[in-house]
Amino acid sequence: MHGTSALNADSDGDGLPDGWELQYGLDPLDATGANGANGDPDGDGFTNLQEFQMGGDPANPAINATKLIHRLMHCRSGASLRVDVEDSQNCGGTNPNRQQVEDAFNVGPLMHCGYMLSLTVEGRVEDQNSGYDKVSVRSYVSTNLQSEVPFFEGHNNGNGCAMVDEQATTNVWFWSNGSVRLRYDTVDGLYHADAYAEITEAAWVSTFEVLAIEPNAMTNLYEIEDGDGNPRTRVFVVPIAQTLEWPVDSVVVRALISPDMDEGDLPDCMSLQGGSGGDKLTRYVSRTTLAGPSKTEFTFACGGTNAGFTTTVYVYNAKVGLFADEGDLQNLDVGHSWGQYSLDAFAQELVPEEHRDYIDYIGFWPSITGNPSCVGDVRLGVAAVGAHWPSGQKMYPIRFAPLAFALSQVKASDDSPPWYHLFNYNCTDYAIDIGEIVYVYTMDPDGVSTPWEFSAWLNNH
Repeated sequence: MHGTSALNADSDGDGLPDGWELQYGLDPLDATGANGANGDPDGDGFTNLQEFQMGGDPANPAINATKLIHRLMHCRSGASLRVDVEDSQNCGGTNPNRQQVEDAFNVGPLMHCGYMLSLTVEGRVEDQNSGYDKVSVRSYVSTNLQSEVPFFEGHNNGNGCAMVDEQATTNVWFWSNGSVRLRYDTVDGLYHADAYAEITEAAWVSTFEVLAIEPNAMTNLYEIEDGDGNPRTRVFVVPIAQTLEWPVDSVVVRALISPDMDEGDLPDCMSLQGGSGGDKLTRYVSRTTLAGPSKTEFTFACGGTNAGFTTTVYVYNAKVGLFADEGDLQNLDVGHSWGQYSLDAFAQELVPEEHRDYIDYIGFWPSITGNPSCVGDVRLGVAAVGAHWPSGQKMYPIRFAPLAFALSQVKASDDSPPWYHLFNYNCTDYAIDIGEIVYVYTMDPDGVSTPWEFSAWLNNH
């Protein structure tokens, strides 16, 4: 396929397997330019060969943990961050002041929200007093300091200008689009000569990632298929509160993260977005009738970018209305029964466009003039209510899934109307069916169903 050979895993000989090149949109038959081993189509500073070796994505400038470590450990002419401190005046130098020296590394966009790396720092600190010559690593998101991790400090041995070599290994978070700064703080201006600190090793420990954004389980809340094939985009529907419902529970939406962390330990600019509330991992959607139907989209902000998850919650208002005009009790041609499906404008987005016309008044409309016997001569549509005023009516709340199914059935009925007979299957029977297909059971349709009987039933139940 694609002009490649099943007998040759690397058709163009550029060191990149054909399957890998095809996976990421590169030409497996072109070893030059952006398609070759030295190409860098995403402009992140890593060649295609390095991307392959480090498990990266050559079409995405966001980097994984392996590439982050490589970039950190080679950011200073093949070495990592390093700070050097001027000798203090009392130890043969010229600087009498406190020194706070930093070397910064810009993280850039990451493939996850953050990576925890184990860093080894080596350095030289005073051997006169403890509490001085403090070496640490600071982690930032944007310009906001998120944490400062201490590594080592001076020793309390009273040895004047003598220095001592130190080494420590501990964990530091690297946040997407943030920065990390190696810091040396002498605290005072005394007792340091040839003082320095340098990151010498780095290894991956864990990944901070969003696992899902989803609402807590509650009565009548369901997930529906959004049809895009992306498991990171999800849609949930839940009905608006009914008149006598009390208390009215809100929809509680949570971001599930790994590793599990307290909200207070999360960086300031990383939080769930959407809904109401100020918590970083939990938000709310009201279901009250005062708030009304709604569509609320939730994402997770991750170092100034979207973590890649989108969950949408629809609070919907769906009803079926059943109507009957008893008409002239002496004239079967006058009375009429019909129905109506209603759904709020937000939730109508979830209904196929060809079904939306039936979110309206619907029912059999026999053309009596054209065919006095009414057999098979029917019309389905809004005209049914045009010449009738209901003498009996009732509205019922219904669920979204039965409504979606009912609309498809009504469309099929409109495309090929069922056989109509005044005494076997008429407008009242059809109206009753409009309710039953969405689990609203009214008058028993057995026998001869008439608008005046249906009108009386609706008024008395």
